[in-house]
Amino acid sequence: MKKITFTIVCLLSFNITSYAQWTQQVSGTIVPLMSVYFSALNTGYAVGGDGVVLKTTNGGTNWTPQTGETTKWLNSIYFPVQDTGYSVGDSGTILKTTNGGINWIQQTSGTTKQLNSVYFPTQDTGYAVGDSGMIVKTTDGGTNWIKQTSGTIVCLNSVFFIDTNIGYVVGGELAGGIILKTTNGGTEWIWIIGGAPVQLNSVFFTNANTGYTVGDNGTILKTTNEGYNWTIQTENIYLPLSSVYFTNESIGYAVGGAMETKVYGLRTNEIIKTTNGGVDWISETVGYETLTSVFFTNSDIGYAVGVSGTIIKTTNGGVVWVAEESREETMKIYPNPANTTITIETSQLINESTLSVFNITGEEVIKQQICRLTDKTEINVGGLPSGIYFIKVFNSDGVKVAKFIKE
Repeated sequence: MKKITFTIVCLLSFNITSYAQWTQQVSGTIVPLMSVYFSALNTGYAVGGDGVVLKTTNGGTNWTPQTGETTKWLNSIYFPVQDTGYSVGDSGTILKTTNGGINWIQQTSGTTKQLNSVYFPTQDTGYAVGDSGMIVKTTDGGTNWIKQTSGTIVCLNSVFFIDTNIGYVVGGELAGGIILKTTNGGTEWIWIIGGAPVQLNSVFFTNANTGYTVGDNGTILKTTNEGYNWTIQTENIYLPLSSVYFTNESIGYAVGGAMETKVYGLRTNEIIKTTNGGVDWISETVGYETLTSVFFTNSDIGYAVGVSGTIIKTTNGGVVWVAEESREETMKIYPNPANTTITIETSQLINESTLSVFNITGEEVIKQQICRLTDKTEINVGGLPSGIYFIKVFNSDGVKVAKFIKE
């Protein structure tokens, strides 16, 4: 499994400026999903544990298992062109498809080390990085993979290239993070001074000069001079961050989370967004599933995946995100559409809970504490304007979110 550190944390101070909500996709699996990538607006793929490969052709409405030809854990997926893609994982596994995921062919990577990330700056030239400082490169579309000299033996978690020559790799161990850079297509890798004291898990550049890397303990670093110097972007994020993605030079997202904080009644995932190039990051809550990867097809439509087969989606750039648990008991709302009173049914109502209603812009319009011995309650929505609303019920056991229409 990709080395993402899950830690128990205590949030002493955290400013939640809004309730972010994602639409839960029905993945059809409960194994952890480690990476998501869309080769077109509606065509996307997700990979994860036990060699699972999922594909959607309708923007996530349906996800279909593909024949991945492996039971190895898959950590990363990338498509340099629409129908040709690669996935990497445990034991040096590299898979390739040339027909949009219908068939996947095992590649000879030349290593048995776990591979954590794959990236292709061109259709034929690509890189994969992994454990023990492993970097392999192909220039013929995966027919041959050649080991490169990284200069380190630590775990490498993420690779990103600006063009065919300039690329970056981040990683590290518990003792600290590492940032590597090449300016000659991987022939040489230089160790960037000024990394983080924690493991780094993901790297993304918005242009030749500006890039971001995220890691454990909520670490976010930014460079504006081609990766030679990195500065810390935030001090109020504490959960591990696994993936970062920018839709333009100003707007970006990072996801992550820790698994054990639930016992303390704290959230265990993280979705944060910046609209000013990392100067400020807004933290959003989406329930209790750790997220591992985030990808946007345009400025509005984005996806994130995580443990327990989680796939979530936004269609408005994070203004409103809805989380609905498809693999567990869901929340029922009736009548729906409604005029005056609605009944809400979910086990989340048993014992002390908080119920909130949000409008389409994310504004909280109703909030009330509930302490019941049954799984049903009624609320009056007669005073609300017509439109789409989202109900969120949460307590120390988790979160349930569903939507209804007010006529």
